[in-house]
Amino acid sequence: MENKIQRVTFPSGSAITAQYRFGKLDSEGKIVPCSVDGEKAVGVIQEKAADSNREVAVGIGGIMDVECGTNITAGARVSTDSQGRAVPVGSSDDNSLGVAVEGNAGGAGAIIGILWQPLGTA
Repeated sequence: MENKIQRVTFPSGSAITAQYRFGKLDSEGKIVPCSVDGEKAVGVIQEKAADSNREVAVGIGGIMDVECGTNITAGARVSTDSQGRAVPVGSSDDNSLGVAVEGNAGGAGAIIGILWQPLGTA
């Protein structure tokens, strides 16, 4: 359901093997996939990178595709799991990163559209 989104580029901090996952900046300002449940993200990684220091597009505004880590209901606020996939916000410690604009009953691996709308912890 992706539409015209706002993108920026960052150098990759490592190989990026999956696109459409939440990403964060490492200590050198390079993009890497999120790796902690509920952590902050700077956007959604839009492409893969074979190794570090490759320019990678990151979605930071609009409705964009994201890979699910579990079932998500349309309208649910989403956060990240330990693999950078979208999951429903589960606790007050999770950072809310956006709103699902379509649902997914297919479980992990499905791609849905989210409205990027980071609000911090729930």
